[in-house]
Amino acid sequence: MDQPHALLVASPGLGHLIPILELGNRLSSVLSVHFTILAVTCGSSSSVETEAISSAAERTACEIMELPSVDVDNLVEPGATVVTKIVVKMRAMKPAVRDAVKSMKRNQQS
Repeated sequence: MDQPHALLVASPGLGHLIPILELGNRLSSVLSVHFTILAVTCGSSSSVETEAISSAAERTACEIMELPSVDVDNLVEPGATVVTKIVVKMRAMKPAVRDAVKSMKRNQQS
């Protein structure tokens, strides 16, 4: 029987990314499940974000796929809260997430 495959999606921001990377690492080490983590990046070239993803990729069995963030500045008011911006950004990311899931290797069952 093929190993089950689970997907974790990390919304933008280190406060979301780091816990998802740690959760995927922990779960993959105790369960017989392959994890793919979709990391929606902040869009800016954050060296801390890049380092967190690189470090996690080196020490985990999880596959990490980076999805570049979309610009939603034209979709939110200038004074919108961070939560509102993240929600709008994740809604705008739906097509990219779907495409990433479609591109993942499917389990072949006999």
